[in-house]
Amino acid sequence: MEAMFETLYTDHSDARQQAACVVVRPDVRDRFVPDDLAEAVTGARRGSPFLDALRDALSTPDFAFARMPDMPIAVLHTSGETLHLSANINPAGPDTPFASRKLDEIAILSALRDRELACLVERSRALLPMIPGSFYRAPSQRLARAFLRVGNIQFSRHAIDAVCFWLLPYMHDCTAILVDTWSISSIAFDLAGLVGDSRGTAPLPVEMLSEYQDGSTERMAVAAEALDRLSAELDASTDGEAAANPAKVACILSATHSGSLIGVLNDLVEMSDFPLVLSYVAIFQMGADLGLASLSDISGMPEFQPLEQGEEGGRTIVEVDPRSYFPLTHNDVERVVRIRHSEAAKAFIETFPEAGLVSLHRDHRTDGPTRHNAIHIDTEMLARSAPFRARFAEQLRALEPRPSVVVTPLHAAARELGQLAASILSGDGAVEHYEHSTLALDEEGPDREPNLALRKAILGLGSDEALLVLDDAFITGTRMSAYQGRLRAMGCKARLHYHVAIARPADLARWRNAKSMLGWRSPEDAVLHARNTVDATYELCLPNWQERGCPWCAELLQYDDLVDRGITLPAFFAARRQRLVAAKDSGLIHDALLQDGFAPPLQLQQGSIFAPPDASQAAVFASVASACQTMRTVLEPDLPLLGPRRHPLSTVLKATDYLLDTYTDSIVRAAFLRAAAPDELVYAGRDAEEVRQGLISDIVENPAGHVCDLGHELILAAACGKGELSERTKVALRAHAGRREALDLLQQ
Repeated sequence: MEAMFETLYTDHSDARQQAACVVVRPDVRDRFVPDDLAEAVTGARRGSPFLDALRDALSTPDFAFARMPDMPIAVLHTSGETLHLSANINPAGPDTPFASRKLDEIAILSALRDRELACLVERSRALLPMIPGSFYRAPSQRLARAFLRVGNIQFSRHAIDAVCFWLLPYMHDCTAILVDTWSISSIAFDLAGLVGDSRGTAPLPVEMLSEYQDGSTERMAVAAEALDRLSAELDASTDGEAAANPAKVACILSATHSGSLIGVLNDLVEMSDFPLVLSYVAIFQMGADLGLASLSDISGMPEFQPLEQGEEGGRTIVEVDPRSYFPLTHNDVERVVRIRHSEAAKAFIETFPEAGLVSLHRDHRTDGPTRHNAIHIDTEMLARSAPFRARFAEQLRALEPRPSVVVTPLHAAARELGQLAASILSGDGAVEHYEHSTLALDEEGPDREPNLALRKAILGLGSDEALLVLDDAFITGTRMSAYQGRLRAMGCKARLHYHVAIARPADLARWRNAKSMLGWRSPEDAVLHARNTVDATYELCLPNWQERGCPWCAELLQYDDLVDRGITLPAFFAARRQRLVAAKDSGLIHDALLQDGFAPPLQLQQGSIFAPPDASQAAVFASVASACQTMRTVLEPDLPLLGPRRHPLSTVLKATDYLLDTYTDSIVRAAFLRAAAPDELVYAGRDAEEVRQGLISDIVENPAGHVCDLGHELILAAACGKGELSERTKVALRAHAGRREALDLLQQ
């Protein structure tokens, strides 16, 4: 149990901080009734792996539940084909929100089921997305905006078990399983074994349809054969009783929009006199008002709204195979970077032109663990700048009521902000500034006295007073959420003003969601102030790349791998490797991009949409990366998000923009190569990718120094898996001694 909670704490901190309750589901094969769980909580062993683990955890609760001290934990389990949701099992946690708010258990189970299935769809990329200018032709011949290939959600044993868990209540009295497509056969066979095991019998018989039933004579004959085989197997297993007493068969539909398959199968059973009674349940229901049991009704999603009359005209049709349920084509959709994607970053860079305020590939040390930032914004330097101080002061003076207590974390940037805030606010009265990393105010130990003083200050504030919670940056929101939880647990009555110097999440929707959650006040505290305030002095969308996503860590890994294989680096690359190691302390500013030692450093020319001409390489890269991240996260009408391929859709940056005629500065081209993922650069279509390769060859063959100076970055991009270099490009690179050395080295 402690290992599970440790994983939640370390690997899912953002979700954990936003959660009101943790719901734990044991293995679907581990069955027990609520009374067994209640006895295990009191210390009795019940012979269940989960209950025995729970009993052991409860014998040392301070250790086992140390990572979840204030979190209610419920258990979601099965006693066979019935689902149960328990009360809180955490000795230190409050009631679950289900119990405290008297929520209906059926509604809670439905919500949990919907969210888990949505999570499986997201993780498996089962939803084939809407494609601008195109519709899918489903196996039913119906045109659709998007297509859900349910078979994809079977990406792991845990995923299959999850679907089976939610299907168990629909197996009551069923003696066999029929599924509408072989593509969900893993779910069918797993479910058959689970039900048989719970009943103490062999697994239930399973049959499946080989392709979509369109009502044609040929396909109905195939379906009839499947029903005949199922009838024969049931008849044999019951010594002929099935013929006299029709068997109830669970008919599981992967997804349905119209329910037409139900009519086809019912007609077959009636016409052929099969001794079967079909009981239907759909995993996903995409059509409204079908009167059909389903695990998840997604009919309200925009992707599954019916097409309006005439809407299909002039659209490209993506055919979906009626047997494999895979699209038969692949579409490249080019995304174009425009002013709207980069304007926020450019405005920030123009406001704060100081060299070093933005740096790259830098470790950041605070009062918490050291984090590596591919893009680092020096918030201490930011807090000292005049434009920031003016805007910050204006925001603080507008707060109502004026805060008399300021709380910041224990690191230099936050301390500077806290002192600045106290000086700004103290004109209207005394302001106390306290520092604490978590607001877990232990009343024992070496910090007892300052903790007691801070607790007294917080609890001394009335409902007509205010507390300012101040930090330098918002990236994931973990710290602010932790502060909120501690203040709520303490019973703080004051209005809370949450403020950060810069909100720079990877998705601005995360910041909006955090503002909504942090702004909430309980009804008893909302008498004077309906909401807390949540604000940032500046907002910016930036990738949250740490070591795994940092383009410079990827470059360093190339050199480290060569050294580990006993290859001696040439002097230029040995020095580059040392620079990348040293940069973790101070960051890369003017020398971030790779180029041979004979060319002048890459610089930006006039008129760029990304930054002013005197901007550092770090600032230019940050602006390009911000534009790309905006395109990954901000929905635009009729445009898919930039990102990984989701068959049949490939979203790529338009190659002619950054390799031909729009963004012609080598510094911007290099920034695109660093900031974009392989799927965002390389076309899925062979012809389009050959055109892109031709553009790369044109660049390295160009005699102009300000064009071919991109050579080293192109070689590095290929080494990092961002597209192969053509033979024509390699020949051109080898014509230059420095680039030949880079090519020979990085392609080893």
